[in-house]
Amino acid sequence: MEVTFALALLLGYLTVTQMAIPNFHAVIKQCLEGSNVTSDLTWDIIKGNIKLDNATTNILCGVRCIMFKFGFVDGNSNMALDNILNHFGDLELKSKYKKYVDVCDNSDVDSATPCRKAFALKECLDNQTRVMLSG
Repeated sequence: MEVTFALALLLGYLTVTQMAIPNFHAVIKQCLEGSNVTSDLTWDIIKGNIKLDNATTNILCGVRCIMFKFGFVDGNSNMALDNILNHFGDLELKSKYKKYVDVCDNSDVDSATPCRKAFALKECLDNQTRVMLSG
């Protein structure tokens, strides 16, 4: 149960969704293992100990892989807000969440790689989810 919860927290904004993503855990495992991200690093990502400035390319690309496979970013790592919001079953919650994450539209983020851009989006979504849940 703890592992399931930890995987859900990997992308903090997923914790507030009522998602039915097929192969949720398998996708996360495949992306992180495929990027050579160890379980220790996974916990650091979950805890927010790894930031864009200190993340390795493996971590950046592992997170991008997850976000891409779930449809949360497109091929250029631009946020796919409609796809993110489609995972909410509750229309009121969807509307509330949209207000918080609109600031995360990263289409104009100047980033060297799609992996960095996706990780920057993950950080923004995590932060906005925390703000929404605390208020």
